[in-house]
Amino acid sequence: MTEEEQYERGRGVHKRIHGSVLTPGPRKEETFSDIAMRNIYNEIWGREVMSVRDRRLMVIGALAGMTLTDPLEIHLRSAIDLKELTWEEIDEIAVALSPSFGAPKTT
Repeated sequence: MTEEEQYERGRGVHKRIHGSVLTPGPRKEETFSDIAMRNIYNEIWGREVMSVRDRRLMVIGALAGMTLTDPLEIHLRSAIDLKELTWEEIDEIAVALSPSFGAPKTT
C-alpha cells in the first residue's frame, strides 16, 4: 500500500472513529497529522481483530486512569455521536473504573 493509500484509509478510519466530533484539516505531508493518519488510524485503529467500540472502551479506561481529560472527552463525545455508547453506559464506565482509579479520576 502506498503512503497515499495508507493516508486515505487512515482518514476513513478516523471518520469512522470520530464522526463529526473531530475533523482533520487538509493533508500536509510529513506532519504529525499525516503520520497519525497513516500509522495510528490506518495501522492500529484500522485493525479488524477488535471492534472500534471495544477498542474505544479500552482507550476510555486508559485515558480516565491517566486523567487525560481532553482526549477522553473527544472519545466520549465520539462514542455518543456515533451511537456506540449511551449516556447510561458511559456512567457505568465511571462506576466500573472507580474502584481501580478512584472516584475523583472517573467523575
